[in-house]
Amino acid sequence: MAVPAFACTTVIVSAKASATGRPLMWKQRDTSAEFNYMAYFPAADGNYSFTGVVNTDDAEKESVWCGSNEVGFSIMNAMSYGLSPRITDDRPYEGMIMKRALEICRTVADFEEYIKSLPQPNGLESNFGVIDAEGGAAYFEVHDYGYVRFDVADAPEGYLIRSNWSVTGRKGEGKGYDRYDVAAAKMKSHSGGFTAGWIIDELGRDPLIARGKTVCSVVFEGVGEGDPVDSTLIWAVMGYTPYAFALPVWVAAKDEFPSALGKDGHSAQNELANKALRKYGDIEPGVALTREQERLIRYVREQELSIAAWTRDFGRTSIPDYDRMFESFAQRFSNFD
Repeated sequence: MAVPAFACTTVIVSAKASATGRPLMWKQRDTSAEFNYMAYFPAADGNYSFTGVVNTDDAEKESVWCGSNEVGFSIMNAMSYGLSPRITDDRPYEGMIMKRALEICRTVADFEEYIKSLPQPNGLESNFGVIDAEGGAAYFEVHDYGYVRFDVADAPEGYLIRSNWSVTGRKGEGKGYDRYDVAAAKMKSHSGGFTAGWIIDELGRDPLIARGKTVCSVVFEGVGEGDPVDSTLIWAVMGYTPYAFALPVWVAAKDEFPSALGKDGHSAQNELANKALRKYGDIEPGVALTREQERLIRYVREQELSIAAWTRDFGRTSIPDYDRMFESFAQRFSNFD
């Protein structure tokens, strides 16, 4: 399996700053691995079951690039390029670490202990974001010989943002400063509580954040006070975000989720969105949308609003309906010209 290049934009929103009273955690994933999909991992050997994003070319499902488990722990990352020199071989350690964390961690504190337990140098240079069912929400800027923790509860605005540079990294190094600035400006100007839909549409589809190498956009709507620990709702877009709409994944439903997000080791939504990307091109800052791009993006947004309303009314009792919605979209896509 080839090791892909990474660039991601991420946000964690506290329960107090969200519109639903539940924490939100978002990852927009940019990578040279063109295809990924949603996969369910059943509990084994005393570990927790979980659902997460896997590269299609990772036949052994060795790495997970964001996910949530049955006890309310969710994790994501953004590679950092200014924390410390990488002194280990170039392997996807971050994905392996996240997979193991989903297997064994219940809380943010558990993840911190796990990071502490790793042999050094640990091969990591990454901003890990985690939330749990007990109200924990934090970033860990992790390097070969240590880490620094940033709790979202300490953020005056009620949220934290990370792209591919770190607050504790070497000044001026790293990547994604422009993406960070766009996310920060939009979140600062937003009035009211944040929602998963707002994050995906306003941040995930912004032309400075959505790029040709964007392969998914995922929001974890975590566990609220008094909710069951397995009540995390994942809103997932597989593929180029402007050309695909978010579909819901209930962690409690285990392997029952819209098949467009993941079935038999691939995502039909990812494949369709990337087909649209090749056909219509990516959206660019300061460049007017073509007629075809405008129509497609408008239809994606209409579908997303319909799906959000459907989810509020029917929830996970209607998973087959989401597949029919995607099939209808795929059929209409073929007639866009």
